[in-house]
Amino acid sequence: MSLIAALVQGSSFIFAGTITAPGKSSLRVLTDRPGLAIVRFDQAFLLNQVLGELDGRPITVKLAQGGVGEGAVHQDQRFIFFATGWVHGKEIAVTELGRLLSDAKTDEEVSQAVAALPELHLSQRIASAALIVHGVVAQIERATDIPNTASEHDPAWMRATIEVRETLKGESAPAGVGRRPSSSKRTHASLLFPGSGDVAFWNSPRVSKGQEAVFLLHRGGGRLPPSDLIAPDPADIQPKDALPTVRRLISAPPQ
Repeated sequence: MSLIAALVQGSSFIFAGTITAPGKSSLRVLTDRPGLAIVRFDQAFLLNQVLGELDGRPITVKLAQGGVGEGAVHQDQRFIFFATGWVHGKEIAVTELGRLLSDAKTDEEVSQAVAALPELHLSQRIASAALIVHGVVAQIERATDIPNTASEHDPAWMRATIEVRETLKGESAPAGVGRRPSSSKRTHASLLFPGSGDVAFWNSPRVSKGQEAVFLLHRGGGRLPPSDLIAPDPADIQPKDALPTVRRLISAPPQ
């Protein structure tokens, strides 16, 4: 894995910016001190869209003490900062993981690495899936056989029955990379998904009757029936148009 790919995969906030005030902070809750810097936000590579428009805004960066980009920074230097969130409010502060001098070549390499993130994540979900099928949701019902937890965060499990059109990975998939042969063809799969609207499940995908998709199904464990699988990540339910991509990634050699 290249240095840039490693930095991109470890970061949640990547931007190009110009040092405007070494040793300073734009936040009242953070006092000026060495190891901080105010950076003018110049260009986004990866960030949370809820932060809104950041162009030209001051970002306080807690500079990395070691690793890539270690060393003093000076006013008017322009870097690409690889960071994670620290303080998000009226003003923003991030914790730096590393920095690279910004130039046309490096900017392009970072853009390409960020663009590859969705497919990389999908390949990781494919690798961890117990069963991958292309099918249609035939029925949805409350999973009354799974007792409630008596918690305000109870998932209120729903059970979707999927009519399988093709098994891509797992039981009865054709022989090949990541697959094993079976004498019987799977016709249905059972998917559990949370019916609760609790914030604990805001990121969990839901399905609807008649929905055709590629389902990346994972073992739930715990109190869940072994015949039921879950799809807790948004990438676990792919539109049917993604079928060629899923097939390709299943057959790709491990990274």
